[in-house]
Amino acid sequence: MLAAFEAHSDQLTHDGYIQFGIVSQTDAGLGEVLMTPSKYFRIWFNDERAFAGQMVTHKLTRAERLDFLDEFPHVTTRLPDERALRAADLELALVSELQGL
Repeated sequence: MLAAFEAHSDQLTHDGYIQFGIVSQTDAGLGEVLMTPSKYFRIWFNDERAFAGQMVTHKLTRAERLDFLDEFPHVTTRLPDERALRAADLELALVSELQGL
C-alpha cells in the first residue's frame, strides 16, 4: 500500500495544503494514521500493544516529552505549479493505485 503513496511522495510531503490518512478497521481493532497539512502525524490505535508493535516495526522511539502544535507558528505554502497536482487528480490517482492492490 505504501508504494501507491510513494509515487506521489513529493506532493504529499511538500505541499502545505494537502492532508491525507490511512485507516485500518478489522475485528481486532482500529488504527488511523493521518498527516496534517503541517506534516505532523496524528495517530490513533485502540490497542496499545498494536501501536507499540508498529512503533518498533518503523523504528520509532517513545518520546519522553510531547510538544503541542499550538506552541509553534503555523505556516503553509503550496508547491509551485510545475510540481503541484490538483487535489482531485491526486485523490483519483491514489484511489486507482490502491484499488489495484
